[in-house]
Amino acid sequence: MEEFSANSGPPVPVQVRKAVPDDAPAIAVVHVASWQLAYAGLLPGEFLAGLSVENRARHWEATIAACSRDHLMVVEVGDAVAGFAHAGPSRDEDAGPATGELYTLYLAPHAWGLGIGRALHDSALEHLAADGCATATLWHLGTNRRARAFYERQGWSQIDGVRTQAFGGHVVTDYRLGRSLTTR
Repeated sequence: MEEFSANSGPPVPVQVRKAVPDDAPAIAVVHVASWQLAYAGLLPGEFLAGLSVENRARHWEATIAACSRDHLMVVEVGDAVAGFAHAGPSRDEDAGPATGELYTLYLAPHAWGLGIGRALHDSALEHLAADGCATATLWHLGTNRRARAFYERQGWSQIDGVRTQAFGGHVVTDYRLGRSLTTR
């Protein structure tokens, strides 16, 4: 268990662990709060305001129940879930069998900038490497500079791959990043 200090305060214990069904509501709260702040100005405000913790909780309950070849983990700060990551085999049609994917990584806004995201990120990649993956990919919203900078600091770089998605009638472009899991 690692410890992190926020704003020069006392160290707080931080633990990354496998998500359990009881974590779904807390994961949903983090998911909605992080989207609403991180994507403000990048996605329609009406869409972000309409995000439902209850709907997200149902999604994460089903995801936790279905995890077989993938990994959903949470990071706890003290005794509260402050973030989550979901990783597993790549879902990209052009990926080989030794390619994993970081599907999602989100932190509660109060946990941004504390180094907790790195601990969560590293745990997700360790799981992919243990599964036999030699490389990993992820998709990020092209206008999300904060996320892009975070991933670049972790050794990711842009590779071939562009896709579009629509959120609330607003079309966005996602870019694919990749990195080796054998050299870290």
